[in-house]
Amino acid sequence: MGFFEAIRSAFTKYAVFSGRARRSEFWYFQLFVILVSLCLSVFALIPFGWTLGTVFALAMLLPQAAVSFRRLHDIGRSGLWWLLSFLPPVGTVILLILCATEGQSGANAYGPDPRAAGYAAPPRPFSVPTPTVAGRAVYVQCLNGSLKGQIFRVGPEGLTLGRDAQCSMRFPDGAQGISRQHCRLALQGGEVKITDLGSTYGTFLEDGRKLPPHYPHTVPMGSCFLLGGQGQKFRVFDA
Repeated sequence: MGFFEAIRSAFTKYAVFSGRARRSEFWYFQLFVILVSLCLSVFALIPFGWTLGTVFALAMLLPQAAVSFRRLHDIGRSGLWWLLSFLPPVGTVILLILCATEGQSGANAYGPDPRAAGYAAPPRPFSVPTPTVAGRAVYVQCLNGSLKGQIFRVGPEGLTLGRDAQCSMRFPDGAQGISRQHCRLALQGGEVKITDLGSTYGTFLEDGRKLPPHYPHTVPMGSCFLLGGQGQKFRVFDA
């Protein structure tokens, strides 16, 4: 994320404390605030010129707090760690170190990976080999919806989709058509099986058929399935 893109993102999410923010978004926005503050400090030499800097500083309090919360979420920590900024200098140093830490790969308890592209690693490492179909690893690609562009690997424990923090593929709260524990993908007998977990919004095959809950159904390689209708579409493939 570049300098201007980071500024645009921070202002677009002016008071959004949920979700995650990359390091580049956080640090570029801090740089922007510092540069503008330095420029406005010149006006402090004229009568009432200091009010410009004061107004700007007050206007930046909310977006700075919001992007700090999202940055902390990206490393898997509560945004309340931001309160350390009120305990200088030790608290400020600790907060800066946390904000400089690389974010977690893949979805975590606070939402999808803000990189939103490439392979999203599972939330915890696996100590056993990943199962395959015909010697090839199996993946699920999000074609649209809130996780569009992300790719998840079906591991040995399967892949659970939903809004719950324990799901392997976790959707943000409020994701349209997604239940907390929606469905599960697993490799069984050389096939990919999908099981609806009693979701509120339903799990559908590409031809529009709705799957009965708690009954495994084979998903052919290269085919698609949908959660909650047309809002969230996914493709199963191997590599």
